[in-house]
Amino acid sequence: MSSRIYDIAYKKLVLMVLPTMLRKPLLVAIANAMISPVVSLYRSFMQYRDETNYRLYHNGQTCYLRAVLNDAFDPTIRRITVTDGDISGAAVFIYQRSESKFKMLKRRGEGALLISRRGFSGTTGFDFMVNLPYDLKGIDESRLKAITNTYKLASKRYAINYV
Repeated sequence: MSSRIYDIAYKKLVLMVLPTMLRKPLLVAIANAMISPVVSLYRSFMQYRDETNYRLYHNGQTCYLRAVLNDAFDPTIRRITVTDGDISGAAVFIYQRSESKFKMLKRRGEGALLISRRGFSGTTGFDFMVNLPYDLKGIDESRLKAITNTYKLASKRYAINYV
C-alpha cells in the first residue's frame, strides 16, 4: 500500500474547502484552529504507523536484530554486534536412559550442567550473544532485554556481553 494515501496537507485542505469570498486571514486562522485536534490525531496516527512499520520490517534475523539494537542504543557509530553462541560441544553426558538418575555436574570455569530426561542443557549455553562496547555500559539493560526479547525467536537464549 502506498504511503501517499496518508499524506494530507490540512492547511491546504482548509483553504480549498472554504468558499472564495470567506478566505479572509481571520476566518482561515479560525478554521485552522478548529481542525488542530484532527491534525494532532493525524500526527499521532502517523507516528504509530511509522513505529508499526518499523517493527514489521524487522524480525529475528541476526542482521535485523543488530540493526534494531544499533538504532536504539548506538545510532551514530553502530558498534553493537550479534554473534552465534558457544557451540564448542564440550558437553559431558552422564545420563543413560537405562538409568533413571538425574545428576548435576560442575565443571571448572563454567556454570553448572543439568542433566535431565530430555538431555543436556548447560547453564552457560546460549544461542547467540549480544556484544556491546564497554562504552555503553551505562545503558538501560531492561530496555535492551525488552527489545531483544521482542525480536528474537521464542526458543532462543542469549547473553549480553560487554567487550
